[in-house]
Amino acid sequence: MDHARWRRIEQLFHEARQLSGSAREAFLDRACARDADLRATVTGMLDASPGADAFLASLLRLPDANQQRDC
Repeated sequence: MDHARWRRIEQLFHEARQLSGSAREAFLDRACARDADLRATVTGMLDASPGADAFLASLLRLPDANQQRDC
């Protein structure tokens, strides 16, 4: 995949991520109109992102390993 293609995927992902439901679908319909591979890639990333967000948030809640612990 070339750099320009990846930047397009990344841009669409971030824009679509701000939308939900029918607004997201309409946006992707317009943005990926003639490119089924582009649509599939962005949709796959969107489908995977809620789990990734939850995972990253859980890491932020972990205690810092460098903190001193009372034993």
